[in-house]
Amino acid sequence: MRYSEKLLERAGISVETLDLSELFGRAARLKADDPQLAAKLEEMQAYVPAGGVPNQSMTRMAKLAVVIDDG
Repeated sequence: MRYSEKLLERAGISVETLDLSELFGRAARLKADDPQLAAKLEEMQAYVPAGGVPNQSMTRMAKLAVVIDDG
């Protein structure tokens, strides 16, 4: 994605770059018993009905969310 970091910073928006391969790597290393992961899954399930979504898919989304939130 292309953007002007200087323009965003002038508008008060801080930018933190993160390579997608690093993001996916961090997510893959999260353990199934990580308390942050359990909390994120609960948060996601409380936010939107996900009864038809496979557990594996929910876990993947939650792992990505945990990594993104941690920055």
